[in-house]
Amino acid sequence: MSELLRPSGVSQDKDLELDIDTVLDLGDTLAVHQSMQETVRDLWGDEFTRLAKKYIKQGATLLPDQLSLVSSNVFRDLDYSFLAEERGKWEYDSPFAFILQHRYEPTETPMFLSVVGFTYGSHLENYMKSGKGKKIGAAVDSFPVINQIQGPQSHSTYKLKPEYYEKARGILGQVRWEPLLMATVHEWAKSNKLEKLGVLPAEYNLWVSGLPEDDEKFKRFKRRYDHTAKRYGFEKNEKSSFFELDINNRPSPLDELGK
Repeated sequence: MSELLRPSGVSQDKDLELDIDTVLDLGDTLAVHQSMQETVRDLWGDEFTRLAKKYIKQGATLLPDQLSLVSSNVFRDLDYSFLAEERGKWEYDSPFAFILQHRYEPTETPMFLSVVGFTYGSHLENYMKSGKGKKIGAAVDSFPVINQIQGPQSHSTYKLKPEYYEKARGILGQVRWEPLLMATVHEWAKSNKLEKLGVLPAEYNLWVSGLPEDDEKFKRFKRRYDHTAKRYGFEKNEKSSFFELDINNRPSPLDELGK
């Protein structure tokens, strides 16, 4: 991690040790993106392979070291999209996102599989159902909230190469990718001394606004957000309306694997 973003440091005088915890300033967009890039570098190679292995389904032909991670570079108030040549276009509900990718051979161009996005503050309110956001209150500014967990879409991500869409779906079917990406955000938050992480429940998600709870799309969102969060260990906070994870009392994903 950058010395600006991780606890530091020990003075040259061995008799004088400094113990300074630097908590990431969520108001500094550039610092947040830099911290995400550092997380990707820390999780490069063997570390991410160890993490991914935990989420590969039994009987899968997918190898953990075929998966890797990148972070997006999408700043607030700009076009929330990430272009990837002919491989497609991801559209983000969040200025901060981690992307899961796959490659069969070390020399080939990786294929994008799925994305997890998080944000906070007024930007999060833009992606919540009208009226529902009013009960969230000031807490929305104090910790990151995952508000996008998305796989490839045939009409956008791989519109120009539909064969990639089916290929990506086939790979994702072999991995529990939703909790894997959630674990990535958790690892980032823990390494940057954040105290809490949230997940936006399906009932507040803009993209199912107006749909009844028995609608198939609503039920899919419920599984992807609510059920994934609960199984991971998030608990519903009725005051904030989010699923929340107390990071101080939960080891990071890599710590749990014996980092």
